[in-house]
Amino acid sequence: MATRVKTVFVGLAFNQSGTFLVPADYESLVSLEAIGAGGAGNNGTTTQAGGGGGGGAYAKTLAGAGGITATLTPGQTIYWQKGPGGAWNSSTPLDSYINVVNAFTPPTSVAQGVLAKAGANGPTTSSPSGGTGGTAAASIGNTKFSGGSGGSGTTASTRNGGGGGGGAAGPSGGGASGGASHNAGSTQGGGGGGAANGGSIGQAGTADLGGNGGSITGGTIGAGYNILTSTPATAGTKGGGGGGGAWDGAAVRAGGSPSTVEIWQDSTTGAVSGPSSGFGGNNSGTSGFFGCGSGGNGTGSNSGGEGVLIFTYNAYDDGRMFFLF
Repeated sequence: MATRVKTVFVGLAFNQSGTFLVPADYESLVSLEAIGAGGAGNNGTTTQAGGGGGGGAYAKTLAGAGGITATLTPGQTIYWQKGPGGAWNSSTPLDSYINVVNAFTPPTSVAQGVLAKAGANGPTTSSPSGGTGGTAAASIGNTKFSGGSGGSGTTASTRNGGGGGGGAAGPSGGGASGGASHNAGSTQGGGGGGAANGGSIGQAGTADLGGNGGSITGGTIGAGYNILTSTPATAGTKGGGGGGGAWDGAAVRAGGSPSTVEIWQDSTTGAVSGPSSGFGGNNSGTSGFFGCGSGGNGTGSNSGGEGVLIFTYNAYDDGRMFFLF
């Protein structure tokens, strides 16, 4: 009987853990993939802008020798964890994993599944440093890449734009780090968000401009806020980082949103997913992005991107053959 490759997104949005039934048309496993949740930026104080959150790592485990050798059958229960990104001073971002052997336990080897480490929230101390990206070293898979770290905020005496968020890692490479916020003068630009999936780092802010987001092949960068012309920051596209916001001497100006490299499509629902770039400094958006760190924020907190879990398998073809006699 002929087979065809299918992709399933495991786990409902923002659920923390659960079970998944191997599909009824399952024939053999191709791979398991994961992106860890992103960290939240530090929300700062009236005299200090916080650092950005770290991006989630990426991991992929293949079926067969050197990977998953367990035999799966249609209807079998496997176990997963995938949560929302971290929320400033509220919740820690979760690692993403699928375990085909043990119930509600992170895998300890590629024979058991896949695990991608989450990025970290911006520190809750007086330090304006950014959160670290999820590391490949702490992830489990045949292929692994680290997420980008959040850019640092500032200890300048006035509130400002904050550090850019780190980008999520993906199949083509690591997530890039967010840019730092400018740390002097009466006006300060926030850092740009790091690109996703092997792109470049976000740029640091200056006295007049928020930093541009990191670049990636096939995408566009988000431009930083221009203090001289009052031009808003913009979002990146297709994995390019969001532009950094700013403190213009009168108010905190928002950074640009991140963007997603659309790599996977669910074979049943048609939904798409992939690693997302980091938020620009001082961006408070939260929904619709994957594994990215949020920007450090001069006025309030925001949340990192949710994790991703991908189950790819060979399915029995449900076509029919008819014979005429």
